[in-house]
Amino acid sequence: MMLRLKGCERCGGDVSMGQDWHGDYLQCIQCGWYKDTSGDPLQGMVDSAMATLRSQMMAQRKAS
Repeated sequence: MMLRLKGCERCGGDVSMGQDWHGDYLQCIQCGWYKDTSGDPLQGMVDSAMATLRSQMMAQRKAS
C-alpha cells in the first residue's frame, strides 16, 4: 500500500492507493473520498486539454 500525504481533493487528508477487481483507485483515510483511477480515457483527454489551456493562459499573463 502506498500513501499520498495530504493528497485528498476534498479534505486535504492522506490518500491510499489501492487496487481491486475493477482496477486502481485512490481513497482518503480521513474522510472516505474515493476516486477510480483505472485508466479512464476520457479523463486523460480532459487532463490534456486543461494542461494546454493552463499553459496558454500563463503565456498570455506573461505577455501582458
